[in-house]
Amino acid sequence: MGTARKLPSLRSSNGIPDLLIFEPRGGYHGLMIEMKASGKNVTKKDGTLKHDEHLIEQNEVLRSLRHKGYYAEFALGFLQGKALVDSYMSAK
Repeated sequence: MGTARKLPSLRSSNGIPDLLIFEPRGGYHGLMIEMKASGKNVTKKDGTLKHDEHLIEQNEVLRSLRHKGYYAEFALGFLQGKALVDSYMSAK
């Protein structure tokens, strides 16, 4: 429990993705994934991002990382996250 309480203070920003892979592949500098719970959706039915301050901050960080040459995405659940990692790591 003590570690769980300290962890948020150790992060430089709440928007930093959950999974960071610093291995260049397919023209990218690395892979950055913001994991979300399976079944949770980050977008509305019209495809726009849900109006949630935390999601907006995370999306801005992912957008900035893309601009800097990283492959950066949201992943909804373990299977989608695994598929992103597998696809990224198989790129040459």
